[in-house]
Amino acid sequence: MDISRVKWLGLTGGIATGKTTACNYLIQKSIPVIDADKISHSLLQANGLAVDQIVDKFGDSVLNQDKSISRPKLGEIVFKNNEKLKELNQIMHPLVRVKTNEIKSELVKDGHTLIINDIPLLFENNLQNQYDKTILIYCDQDTQSDRLKKRNGFTDLEIEHRLRSQMNIEEKKSISDFVIDNSFDLKGLYEQLDQLILKFKNFN
Repeated sequence: MDISRVKWLGLTGGIATGKTTACNYLIQKSIPVIDADKISHSLLQANGLAVDQIVDKFGDSVLNQDKSISRPKLGEIVFKNNEKLKELNQIMHPLVRVKTNEIKSELVKDGHTLIINDIPLLFENNLQNQYDKTILIYCDQDTQSDRLKKRNGFTDLEIEHRLRSQMNIEEKKSISDFVIDNSFDLKGLYEQLDQLILKFKNFN
């Protein structure tokens, strides 16, 4: 296939903006979505490629009994310390990138002309220039906080730590090519996604 016909889109959001819901809908519509979080999780499983590096950097305390990485324990460390978060990202991002490129190559070989990369820290890591266009799944910060309280039972301090670990959602909104507003109901979210799919399919 002519690689120039393939649209490579970076999709991101913020915590509790509904990115997972949006991606699940896109998958239902037969749009392939490469999930950076799922790749990351696989790297943290027992014998995962990131385990030894993380233990070397953060110690044995982040291990589960089965020798996988405890994401809650690791999160407790990095979400309170930006330097620790940077150290973790320096381990994870190159490994995620290699696996992402492998999956993308297979999808191109299978004839897909529209491929989406679901990547939470797209803008934080200044990766936007790697994509033809960027998509933001958006809701305002008050809505993010309300959803985190209801969904996760987080305290105000826990919410503050997690929101501060990501770029402000309004800043992301200002630099995204397309903004999908998920402040309201699912019907509105799905309608916006349908319009976006149609737009990109018409480009091919």
